[in-house]
Amino acid sequence: ADDVADDVADDVADDVADAVGDAEEESSSTNWQDCFEADTYYQEAAHKFNMDGAPRIHAANADDCQAKCAAHPGCAYFTFWPDGGCLFTSSVATSKSHHGVVAGPSKCVAAAPEEPETPQPLDPTLQ
Repeated sequence: ADDVADDVADDVADDVADAVGDAEEESSSTNWQDCFEADTYYQEAAHKFNMDGAPRIHAANADDCQAKCAAHPGCAYFTFWPDGGCLFTSSVATSKSHHGVVAGPSKCVAAAPEEPETPQPLDPTLQ
């Protein structure tokens, strides 16, 4: 069992090493979200690139990968690779820099709208 786990870890590590690409190319086929992080991936722990129970899957683009992450129990972050690889990580994952990948949370949270300024009454003595 340890040999199988090591082989899977090696395969994922190879995918990580082979997946150097161009995040700008990805943005043309993705509805780029403000919460997406270019040139970033998430990992659970050293040499562990996906969460337990979530093998590497294929996604059409970063949006698709994010949607699949949102539907997977426990997925907090997704990482989309230029070769179509999509990995899920939990809330304990940490972000790392790697050219060509796109990552982000399972769901983008819209920023709260700014409160409009309350108009101040005009000073009648200035009129």
